[in-house]
Amino acid sequence: RRLLSLMEFEGADPSAGLTISQLDFAAASGVSVPTLQRSFRKLRRSGVIETAYGKVVVKDLARLREFALPAPD
Repeated sequence: RRLLSLMEFEGADPSAGLTISQLDFAAASGVSVPTLQRSFRKLRRSGVIETAYGKVVVKDLARLREFALPAPD
């Protein structure tokens, strides 16, 4: 949800990516690094994000939204 918030509400450019370490992103999100890594791994496998050293690029903002805000039952 934090990544989605950064993309939609805080003016980050999804195609340019965020320059942030996983440690800093985890701290800003209030989760542990292993939890963040599991989430990022799932998002990478789904083609939603790409990661590089110190950078996260959102490839599919609509799918990120689906992951962050699942449809109500």
